Amino acid sequence: MSLPDHEDQKANRICYLRGKGLKSPEEVRKEHPDRESLEHIIPNAIGGKLKSKNILSHAGNQQLNDEIDTEFVKVFTSFTTRLSLNKDRKSKPSINAFHVDHGLNVISKDGKYFPASPYFDKESGTIYAYPLKNAKNYKKLLINTGVISESDEIKLADDMAGQIEIPFGFDNQNFKQGMAKIAIGYASLNGIAREHLKSALDAKNNSILDKILLVPSLPTSQSEDFFERNVINSPHYPCHTLTLCGHEGILYCHVELFNAFQWYVILSEDYQGNDIFQTYTHDLLNDQEICRADYIASVKMPDELPEIKELRKLPPAHINHIARVAATKKETLKSYNHFKFNQLSDFTKQYFVYNQAIALGLIENNEE
Repeated sequence: MSLPDHEDQKANRICYLRGKGLKSPEEVRKEHPDRESLEHIIPNAIGGKLKSKNILSHAGNQQLNDEIDTEFVKVFTSFTTRLSLNKDRKSKPSINAFHVDHGLNVISKDGKYFPASPYFDKESGTIYAYPLKNAKNYKKLLINTGVISESDEIKLADDMAGQIEIPFGFDNQNFKQGMAKIAIGYASLNGIAREHLKSALDAKNNSILDKILLVPSLPTSQSEDFFERNVINSPHYPCHTLTLCGHEGILYCHVELFNAFQWYVILSEDYQGNDIFQTYTHDLLNDQEICRADYIASVKMPDELPEIKELRKLPPAHINHIARVAATKKETLKSYNHFKFNQLSDFTKQYFVYNQAIALGLIENNEE
């Protein structure tokens, strides 16, 4: 299913980074700095499909891609590669990983995991190498060196199924600015002027601030806690979600990527604009935008817990409380973040191994 562009009438056709009015392709040449530019609010490299030509200029888009996006999307490569997300712009990144079963460093590319150098697994009698011609050449070498004989039954493979671990880490400033860029883009799409984004955007110097106020997301009720612990069972898992909320003097955007990376990005601590509550939810594997109510309803709540109505809509007092918990009860925050990360990691491993088994003909595809 192809998603429509969000050419929202609320967008004011101003580049939120440079403050310049956007020019149409009919008005200016292709490389003009103020020419409108198609911006994926959630980077397309991580499966983002929410896009608009009304919020960034050509120059602004290039600047933020160089300063933020290029490094930011690398944080999520282990997930985007193994989940095989549908992207507008095709790319074939490679990443380094560790194969737990073989105790071996491997490379992931084109949806396959293979050793950097040919590897002979004596127990299974299999030579792993990519491409397969390298495995054939390595077999000849092993025969010539006496490790195996011509009569041995040796299998050749270019993909190593099994448990894969991928190192995870990110630069704090780049990660915070990447999350802020998503929040600013969504606010701009919904008609929020750049003057109302001063806690994240330096309008004077045309840049995203170095110091971003990110408040970690923690469940604020028993219902929300149940939802977070069981969302992996939703047919829409995993999702990217955005929640823009402006009220009671605060403007923030809750950014949630892959249901695991969840932060409140504070856009203004002195918000004087109209109250706003806008949500966006993208089901990644089914590649479709879904309404927030359907997303919440996809996790069946116990009868004794109240219904969740406006997920992520919090008054400033609750935002401040979460910030205090994060600062004073670091083990609580660490435990929750590890849970959400491991939830996504386990799902991704199972999804990847299952689809690799289908591709290798080891199991049947029940969806066909």
